[in-house]
Amino acid sequence: MRYTIVYPLLLILFVNSCAPKDENPSSYNHNPEDDLKNELAMALAEQEPTECSEAVTTLEMTECAGDSLNNHHTIMESYLSEIYVRYSYDEELVQEIKQSQEKWLDYMSSHCKSVYALWRHGSVRNLMAVGCENEMIKKRTIELWETFLVGGDGSAILPKPAFQ
Repeated sequence: MRYTIVYPLLLILFVNSCAPKDENPSSYNHNPEDDLKNELAMALAEQEPTECSEAVTTLEMTECAGDSLNNHHTIMESYLSEIYVRYSYDEELVQEIKQSQEKWLDYMSSHCKSVYALWRHGSVRNLMAVGCENEMIKKRTIELWETFLVGGDGSAILPKPAFQ
């Protein structure tokens, strides 16, 4: 959905509006870029979200895939958090997992950039790249779960990751 971009912008606008105002007007520097950001945030907030089951255009499908990507990334992060808590007694292991995750993120980024390059001349290029990231994150989350959250007896600390 288009809200993926709007929320961070709205948060920035909210934080800026809550900041204490300087009593000295001569110290206020008006930035025209702020006006543009405000207009963009308002325009995006007014747009109707795309119902993903009804997505027809490549842009709509890409927006929906982006929403899924955010969701999948959140799920993966929650499983990683549980892993870090579970193994907090072993700092060396936690550091190794964190390093491997950083390297895996680099690999995913590089791989999905190559998918984008493969489709770079078509309108589907963004959809294919986001789809690549979605699939890789789902597989990585399941791999993390199987490796670190399922015991040798098959008992699991968390249920198997479920993706929409």
